Amino acid sequence: MFTAVVATLIGSGKPVRAESIAGKVPEIDRVAVRVVVDSYQFAVAPSRKVSDVEIEHFGWGIGGGKPPGKTLISEFGLSMHVESRRGAETRHVLVDFGFTPDALVNNANLVGIDPAAIDALVLSHGHYDHFGGLAGFLKQNNAKLKAKLPIYIGGEDAFCSRQWTAPPVRADFGVLDRKALEGANVAVTYAEGPALVADHGFTTGHIGQTSFEKLLSPSAMKIGVDHGIGC
Repeated sequence: MFTAVVATLIGSGKPVRAESIAGKVPEIDRVAVRVVVDSYQFAVAPSRKVSDVEIEHFGWGIGGGKPPGKTLISEFGLSMHVESRRGAETRHVLVDFGFTPDALVNNANLVGIDPAAIDALVLSHGHYDHFGGLAGFLKQNNAKLKAKLPIYIGGEDAFCSRQWTAPPVRADFGVLDRKALEGANVAVTYAEGPALVADHGFTTGHIGQTSFEKLLSPSAMKIGVDHGIGC
């Protein structure tokens, strides 16, 4: 029954299940992680090397003897681009999508991310500051993205609508848009356990909330579907 309901909601014959890891986890030769969107940046920090890790800062775009026409946008949200290499193979994965499409599209262009080269999308969890830019990014780059590009999601609860419950006010905290994903022709892929991502990486599956960390900004999850929205 659950499978049939989800299939109807995402507009496909049945949900796509991620390929589980069998045996050893993938090993790669090199990985580069680009922070595409974050809440702040060090615009004037110099690039440097720490041990075997090279840290390259984008800066604020000054060059050619004139002020920058564009620079990176910082906002409440997170997005990262991962490039991995194994032998002659290269994979590109976009992990999370920030709070707004404006920031994601702007920053992805500035740091040189080619939408046509992306092999997979990964959503860590269903909070708006991690998926808010997704629908706009897909719409902007629909003609460039690979057909049936997989987007790995932890499960059906990623589609649940949520309310922000912390100060200053209780309010709608957004919901992942199923129709936008269907219209973008991506393959919604449930990775509820450890699963391969683009052959080079893997998801951990569900991580419990029991932690030494204190929850500062809680949200309330609403169960139910209204006009195709929700879980």
